[in-house]
Amino acid sequence: MSDIQSHQTRRQHVTREEEADRCLNHTEFTKGSQLIVTLLFLFIVFGVPAAQHVVEIRENLKLRASWSPASGDPQPSLAPQVYDVFGLLPTSNEIKEARGFWGYWSLIPSGESISTFESSLKENSVLTKSLLSPAQAIMSSTLGVGNEKAYIGKAGWLFYRPDVEYVTSDGFLDPARLKLRAHGTSAIQPDPVLAIVDFKNQLAKRGIQLIVMPMTTKPMIHSEFLASTHSDKTPLQNPAFDKFKSELDRQGVLLFDPTPVLSEARTTTLLPQFLTADTHWTPNGMETVARALSRFLSAHSELAPVKSPGYLMQTLRISGQGDIAEMLKLPQGQTIFPKQEVALERVVNPDLSPWEVDSSSDILLLGDSFTNIYSLDSMGWGNSAGFAEHLSYDLGRPLDKIAINAGGSFASRRALAQQLASGRDRLAGKKVVVYEFSMRDLTEGDWKMIHLKDLPPVFHPKIEPSQPVKAVTPKPPIAMPSMTPLASKKLPKEPIHAVTTGPKPSGKPSTNTKPATIPVSSASKAPGAGGTKPTIKPLASNDLLVTGRIAARASTPKPGSVPYKDCLIALQLTDLKVNSGSVKGPNIIVYVWGLKDNQLVDGRYSVGQSITFKLSTWSSVESKYGGLNRQELESDEALSWAAFWGEIK
Repeated sequence: MSDIQSHQTRRQHVTREEEADRCLNHTEFTKGSQLIVTLLFLFIVFGVPAAQHVVEIRENLKLRASWSPASGDPQPSLAPQVYDVFGLLPTSNEIKEARGFWGYWSLIPSGESISTFESSLKENSVLTKSLLSPAQAIMSSTLGVGNEKAYIGKAGWLFYRPDVEYVTSDGFLDPARLKLRAHGTSAIQPDPVLAIVDFKNQLAKRGIQLIVMPMTTKPMIHSEFLASTHSDKTPLQNPAFDKFKSELDRQGVLLFDPTPVLSEARTTTLLPQFLTADTHWTPNGMETVARALSRFLSAHSELAPVKSPGYLMQTLRISGQGDIAEMLKLPQGQTIFPKQEVALERVVNPDLSPWEVDSSSDILLLGDSFTNIYSLDSMGWGNSAGFAEHLSYDLGRPLDKIAINAGGSFASRRALAQQLASGRDRLAGKKVVVYEFSMRDLTEGDWKMIHLKDLPPVFHPKIEPSQPVKAVTPKPPIAMPSMTPLASKKLPKEPIHAVTTGPKPSGKPSTNTKPATIPVSSASKAPGAGGTKPTIKPLASNDLLVTGRIAARASTPKPGSVPYKDCLIALQLTDLKVNSGSVKGPNIIVYVWGLKDNQLVDGRYSVGQSITFKLSTWSSVESKYGGLNRQELESDEALSWAAFWGEIK
């Protein structure tokens, strides 16, 4: 073949560039098709914003029609949310009052405030609301597909992705994994052993015993609804957990493992131990673990006998959606994952008032959402029927509690340290601290080393085994046949033994007679969250009114990124001008709403902005907001600042 023929043969193969050039430069459109494409483009570009304006203005008109000057709230604006962008810019007064380079620098909108504004626009957009939920409904119902946070299992069961990753990931104590997490995008302390041992040593200086309770995750007990190949009844577990237990045992830390308790209860009763569409346990599972932990405390702790508070029970049924189902962002009123009804036993005082935290108790329970569910109304599963309430009932003694949704690896420890630093000695008179956290925090939590304010050691006289702690007879289980397709079977009368580590002294606890059970309908349920007084004293007209500049703020999680609908964020308020009342120190912490009912509400709080707040001391509202997920300031110095709840004036 000649060179000319070879060249002609090669030129028969058209390159991609040549093909694209032919398509773009030699394609002809009719006038009608040109008009249609142009109009479609203009409709997409301008139609969506126009529709957004129409929808928001109509909603704002409804809000304005229902607004009353007597409410004290400002009159709702008619302008759509997109115009709130001008609120990120400094006001003329702020520009006039700015001094020096850093004064003007602080007027620039922070990246956090801009990101929050953009996220809020996206969450409230017409396209998101009209397309995301229906698309997810089709994917979930027909394809069985969840999203980045939720896995759809069999028989309508849902699983939280971090819970699944806990049992499927490498050992959380693997040196390479610890190093990777410590030097990731956000610096954290990844080793739970270091933090727990440090916490134990600090408590030991005060004569207080620490008992650690890593809470079992849902896939560990009910893996049959997630993976059909797993037929073994043995609970799943992360490969590093045995090493974790042995390390704590070697350091003298007592560990109560609820996993064998829940596994045996599931096998012997055939009742589910976790909610179908929620990350948390059923009332049956929670009560079983509370009974086992009460016996563990009686056997391993030297607690003085106390007079029984005479707690009673109120029985009722309540239904809830489930936090994992809500993370799927399905349409309102969806029936793919219907509400689940459960039976609760509320713990009440002899006068039928809800169980309350007793700060003078010698036992302090530090917990997370596993402690709060069935205690906080905002979680959607009732109140006064949670883990702390039932543990207190089974022990037959009052209980102190600090429980915060999310951040089990540090949130409750940090809240304790904050109260100590502010002068409120929450450890006074304590002999035992029970530290409950989800096992998922072992793989993804930030195990910050938190220093407790130094206090003189507290002397506790030794109680001989002849003075046992009084305990109540375990209460019978509640059969819930409508909860799952599993067969119903009553729990055994005898509590199930927990697998434990650490020394066990001699001596057996005695038992008391169980108080009477008082049935009550859900309509007669007493108000208020369990563990706290339900009534908050309203603010007086001359309460604290402060104007200050936001020097720092905590970040807010994106809606749907965590299994909690509500979240508070901490603000550092400085340059204080007290209009009424008095404030000590140049800096204070002000907690405000960051996320409410899965909606961002914190766009107005930008660093450098000056705001006037009506403040309430945090201790006065802690019963109402203390259990909610809180995003704190990173500064250790902030632990000593006075904390308040703030409402914009």
